[in-house]
Amino acid sequence: MTILALVLVAAAVIVIGLGVSLAAFPPGGVSLATRIASVFGLGCATVIFGGTLLVVVGLFTPVALTLLLAAATAGAYVIALRRGDPRDHIRAVRDELAWLSVPEWPLHGTWRYWADGLEIADRGGMPDESAQWGGAHPPDTSKIGASAFLGALSFVFRDEPSAGMALALWLSTLGYAAALLAIGRELGLRWSAPALPLLAVAGATLPGGLVLNREIASKLQFFQNEDLGRTLAAVAAALLVASLSERSALPRMVAGGAILAAGALTHLIPAVAFGAFVGGIMLARLVVGRNRRHVA
Repeated sequence: MTILALVLVAAAVIVIGLGVSLAAFPPGGVSLATRIASVFGLGCATVIFGGTLLVVVGLFTPVALTLLLAAATAGAYVIALRRGDPRDHIRAVRDELAWLSVPEWPLHGTWRYWADGLEIADRGGMPDESAQWGGAHPPDTSKIGASAFLGALSFVFRDEPSAGMALALWLSTLGYAAALLAIGRELGLRWSAPALPLLAVAGATLPGGLVLNREIASKLQFFQNEDLGRTLAAVAAALLVASLSERSALPRMVAGGAILAAGALTHLIPAVAFGAFVGGIMLARLVVGRNRRHVA
């Protein structure tokens, strides 16, 4: 039952993200790598925004969340079908192909984050006080998006918290790798683009004892809100870098900004870091790029 639930919930997030991505970007509107990354980012962001909205209005229940996400997904696919025929998407993927170890079980999940999600799921909204650390304290609202996302997972995995955190970790890790591949692709890398996710997720030791990404690689072995926030910020960065191209820029900017906002609701630090990364690229394009007016 747990394996079936894991597969179904992961598939639901991907189906949601695919629908929103197809609605946001027409066939060929983004590269295949960015399309894949946006599916993870937009799927998680839709759950975050929907869950956060219901938490704020005090209607955070399994039925309300399911109906809201179903309506949003159905609307996204209707828009997607109007924007492009499925054969056009297949043709775009075929053209794109001419360019040419994910942990599933947390070693020690961060139970505090799961408890926050479980609490708002039990109360149907954000409580006035939270019983933690031996007393009543104001609830943690700086990561309300992450709490809403985990609360949504707890509707399915309430009795299997490790499975719920494992699913969140799986989405975060695979989405992060897809986002880094997309960033490399959008920056002009070709065959070397896969080196970015490979080095970032697996970590690497170079000659001379230089170690790359040891901390991030170790953190991806267990779930924490930072994982999902980092993934959303990286996906947003890929879309915002892609928006520097003059073709279909506005949908990429809107989607990238929305995912970055979802990332900020999840964990602010990665959003700031990747926002600075994109800002640096924009500044460089303004100084030495050819389409300065568009970038401005």
